[in-house]
Amino acid sequence: MARAGLTTEHVVRAAAEPADTVGFDHVTLSAPACGFGVRDAGLHSHVKNRGDLRTRLALPAGEECADRVGTAVAGRAGKGEPDLADAVRLLPSTFHGFGSLEALGGFDAPAMWRRPGDRRSRPCTPPCGTGPRGPRRARNTRKARTMTEQPTKVRPGTLEVTGATLHYEVRGSGPVLVLMPGGSADAGLYDVLAEELADAWTVVSYDPRCYSRSRLDAPVADQRVEDHSEDVHLLIEEVCPDGERASVFGTSASAVVALDLLGRHPERLDRVVAHEPPVVDVLPDAEAAHALFTEVRAAFRRDGAEAAAATMSAGIGDPEPPTPEETSGSTRQDNPQDAPESSGPPPIGSEALARMQANFPVFVEHVLCPFTAYVPDEAALAAVSDRLVPAVGENSGRQLTARPVRVLAERLGRELVAFPGGHVGVVEHPAAFAVMLRKVLGG
Repeated sequence: MARAGLTTEHVVRAAAEPADTVGFDHVTLSAPACGFGVRDAGLHSHVKNRGDLRTRLALPAGEECADRVGTAVAGRAGKGEPDLADAVRLLPSTFHGFGSLEALGGFDAPAMWRRPGDRRSRPCTPPCGTGPRGPRRARNTRKARTMTEQPTKVRPGTLEVTGATLHYEVRGSGPVLVLMPGGSADAGLYDVLAEELADAWTVVSYDPRCYSRSRLDAPVADQRVEDHSEDVHLLIEEVCPDGERASVFGTSASAVVALDLLGRHPERLDRVVAHEPPVVDVLPDAEAAHALFTEVRAAFRRDGAEAAAATMSAGIGDPEPPTPEETSGSTRQDNPQDAPESSGPPPIGSEALARMQANFPVFVEHVLCPFTAYVPDEAALAAVSDRLVPAVGENSGRQLTARPVRVLAERLGRELVAFPGGHVGVVEHPAAFAVMLRKVLGG
């Protein structure tokens, strides 16, 4: 149901901050809908779909760019006899300057002059978990961390594994929980989530062997799921004293690794949360899915990262609602999006984001196709299925990345658990994601 008093302008401004933190290409209807306390469909009277929202979000930036370029060129040409050649030469540097400032200030154009980390100029839009009457009461009674609290100490380390040296980070104390980054991400993906969970767990995050601060002993080649799985196994051996079990959380590509880890080393695992693993071979249209990922890699080789991302986005599709058969076995477990979002830093810092962007070519060239070609050992998983938590984004609908885990959950007789947001819900709603992880892990 649409909320009274809500306008298209409100929706677009509410989408501006997520565009800053997760990037324009990841803007969805979920974040503003959550902020206004309505479902995605409640915004359809204001914006048609995700594409319409992105278009409306980009238009003000384009207009602002045109205004600044026009002002700069007019000022350079002067009020008297215009030096048009000089003015035209100024165009590239003016445009580049606008782009640099936009990268620092984000898509909320009126605030684009702020410095990185200065949150005072953020638009005043309701955060997730709030509505017109103020914050909703969270079912989880844990008090949210505030800006004045001291962050948990990060204890970095390195671990030599076969063919590589891993960088890892440890926070907190208690049972071990390993957070496994997917896509081209590294440990920085989980900075906020790890902080949220460090009061109850020894939270371990790491850079996969071919990314960021981890180093390969040889030039990068196509990656094997089994090698990444063994890396995590050795990391658990390193941080778990006396053979204690650890829990692991994996999302996207790292959820594929989590499935392999459970099949190979169940004796070291307590609970495994696999969030939308793209194991597309379980689908009836697996060949089409493999063709998509092959085309994404080809688009990257031919036209670069933006073309690859556009091809991926188009192929995965918009999050149409799942069929009744697909939702019959899923649970949402209360309402974790009622959890108050932290007023702290963005989910991914600028330094970590730069590392992940630098990892993207490696992901597309050497991870995407091999990992999506992985076939899970369903017999091995069935033997220890009581430790598996198959998870799906509650806003993912029938996107390609959400379909395999639905099939796998049904085959293994496991209840599918819906987590906040979509495929990148851990970035969209880190505090709410932490609430749900606490529930399924028993913390």
